[in-house]
Amino acid sequence: MSVFRDEKILQRRYNLKAVIPNRGFRALLLYRIADYLLRKRIPIPPLILTRIIQIIYGINTDYRANTEGGVLIVHGTGTVIGFGVKIKKECIIYHRVTLGIKMLGHNNSFPEIGKNVILGAGCKVLGKIRDDSIIGANMVITFNVPENHLVKFSHTNYIEGLIL
Repeated sequence: MSVFRDEKILQRRYNLKAVIPNRGFRALLLYRIADYLLRKRIPIPPLILTRIIQIIYGINTDYRANTEGGVLIVHGTGTVIGFGVKIKKECIIYHRVTLGIKMLGHNNSFPEIGKNVILGAGCKVLGKIRDDSIIGANMVITFNVPENHLVKFSHTNYIEGLIL
């Protein structure tokens, strides 16, 4: 658990030399441009930018997703962020993470990711995750995770516990 916290501190100390080559940073930059254009009611360029992100970076981020500042995508390849997803500040998202819809036809069933959340590689999130929580690698989250919780596998069982 302290490894995740130490890495989170390191991620915050990124300088421009480390951030600019990061594919997740560049993908989110293009996403923000697409979001801005969409809000200005310019419909076609956001679709083109979204396709560029998919082809060049292997990250499928819908331009209608709501992502706040300070979100960091590490590696990013295979990451999917659906159109109704809400991600708050200072989240770290590793590669092959899927943030998708829980039930087709229900707009309110998209994930909401709280502040300071870490999403481990390969996790699939279909529920809400509250602030300061950590989701371990390859977890499938179909339930709501309370604030300050760690969800990970331990051999054959999953463990959900309070982060102290």
